[in-house]
Amino acid sequence: MKKGKDYIGVGGGCLILNDKDEILLIKRAGEVRNEAGYWSKPGGGVKFGEKAEDAMVREMKEELGVEVKITGLLPHTDHVIEKQKRGKRSFLEEECNEVKRRERCDLEERGNKKRFEKIEHWVALNFVAEIVSGEPKNMEPNKCDEIAWFPLYKLPEKITQTTKEPVKDYLAGKWIKLI
Repeated sequence: MKKGKDYIGVGGGCLILNDKDEILLIKRAGEVRNEAGYWSKPGGGVKFGEKAEDAMVREMKEELGVEVKITGLLPHTDHVIEKQKRGKRSFLEEECNEVKRRERCDLEERGNKKRFEKIEHWVALNFVAEIVSGEPKNMEPNKCDEIAWFPLYKLPEKITQTTKEPVKDYLAGKWIKLI
């Protein structure tokens, strides 16, 4: 069974800020589970028995080679990823027969309407962090094409939902500063 596909996955990431009000983002590469080519805050999954904050500190070390201090907590993101289905009737009939067993198919939407299938579901925990040691570098080139700092008000166009929402919440002051 795969987390995020067969059951809800729990993950998260950090808005790493510098003293210039910039955030560190990674560009997702081809070997990631979803959203390749999109910019995202660094992060990853929480392992069984691992505290969420510890998971994020671990992920920053694994992905960027830096030690971080968690300085804030943002609202979580419900990240349901959908894929548009093809519109051919034979494909839909075949697909409906398969997914009907998993209670995902609505047979009434067979017409020309766009149909979507939920293919992944994640609950992303969002943190604010600062680097306490090390210089960020791409430690996982198979999962990350590049890393870069961006001003909070000039983010790239192709950005993940799990980055857009926490940035919006951060700018709106919807976060808790940790001591």
